[in-house]
Amino acid sequence: MRFWAFGFLCFLCVGEASADVKVFFAPKSTTYETNTSAEIKKYLEDLVGGKVVDLSDNPKAVNKSLGEYLKKIKGKTSVFFGRNEMSKYNGTVCKISITTGNTAPSDPILTQVFTLGTLADNNSEPCRELNNKLMSVVSRDDVFKYPAVVKDYGMLSMDMIFYFNNN
Repeated sequence: MRFWAFGFLCFLCVGEASADVKVFFAPKSTTYETNTSAEIKKYLEDLVGGKVVDLSDNPKAVNKSLGEYLKKIKGKTSVFFGRNEMSKYNGTVCKISITTGNTAPSDPILTQVFTLGTLADNNSEPCRELNNKLMSVVSRDDVFKYPAVVKDYGMLSMDMIFYFNNN
């Protein structure tokens, strides 16, 4: 069962080889710290190399909803930057959270984009630009509303890694 869950998560995480912003969920455990660019790049290297064995214990419905949300974010971020920007920003990593804030399960779903400037390359131009574009999209488009099943499960924040990859 864990093998299939890991395979499903890897399928959601690994993108095609092209100039694009790759999007991954940051690990929720202490096995991998992903606060600095170096830590994130090490985690991504291990993830692609099949060395990550940290599996999600979420119910199937939560994993499915997370996967669908990740696809939506990936699809939207793929049109944010042109080839020239991708070439210029190559190798940049951003760690951005999409969160419901500190809300109770019975509260209406509030979706916010939250970035800490001290993490990854978040103070860099591409991360600030990505953050602003995500904030604009998430606040205006109900398609990017925080998934109710994820909130109901108790996950109030989805930490995501955005990797500008020109390969």
